[in-house]
Amino acid sequence: MSGGRRMRAWQLPAGCTSVEQLELVELPRPDPAPGEVLVRVHATSLNYRDQAIAQGRYFGAAIKVAGTPLSDGAGVVEAVGAGVKALAPADRVAGTFFQAWLEGPPAPAKGEALGCPPAKGMLADYVALPETGVVKLAGSLTFEEAATLPCAGVTAWNALMTGVRPLERGQWVLLVGTGGVSLLALRIAKTAGARVVATSSSDAKLAPRRSAPTPRSTPGPSGSGAPRRPSSPVAPSTTWSRWAGSVHSRNPSRPSASAAKLRSSACCRCRAMPTRCRS
Repeated sequence: MSGGRRMRAWQLPAGCTSVEQLELVELPRPDPAPGEVLVRVHATSLNYRDQAIAQGRYFGAAIKVAGTPLSDGAGVVEAVGAGVKALAPADRVAGTFFQAWLEGPPAPAKGEALGCPPAKGMLADYVALPETGVVKLAGSLTFEEAATLPCAGVTAWNALMTGVRPLERGQWVLLVGTGGVSLLALRIAKTAGARVVATSSSDAKLAPRRSAPTPRSTPGPSGSGAPRRPSSPVAPSTTWSRWAGSVHSRNPSRPSASAAKLRSSACCRCRAMPTRCRS
């Protein structure tokens, strides 16, 4: 570990069955091993999977060991381990969902998915990941925007833009529901010039989607083009706790207490690309 230096992290206990068991702890800050990079996390986002893990129902069972939740996060490379060649300190990166699945069809060697212990999670000040388990960020993306992409974003992109028949302008796209994959697919499809049909059990959730603008990059302070400086990933965000219409709540206007707690522990404001805020 880094000479006694400490960091904060949110942790779920072994056998966790409720978000109310989420606890903020202090841990030794990791050092990057050979082939790894140490990422200082600037922003994280919440997927439905993260709720299922915290509630002990991901693949029908509670986690067997304690660990840090959340698969999606973005930040800055703080240090690199021996042998790392493609990345350097100060590079802006996001983690990948499957740390060892780099290309091709899924295989047993794809490795663990972030956010489900014993795999590492992103809801901490720092996380050490393999060099091949992160990707550099486009300059047009803020940390908050990039943090919404690794799980649902890649799923939506793969469904629409890769494969035998990538989406073309003028084609129709059907979206089922208003979860993270559907909302990101909406943005991708509209940007590609497709015509979109969306379904939902709630007219209130559909209303904002009818007028969703085509996404574009958002400049930093004073129109400089630089990404905005984010808050700490472990600082409670009042923006998250006041968002309504979470997919984790039966009533779209009154999110459950447990959903609000996990949202408030993450820092993802999604300003120009509100694919997680359900606002």
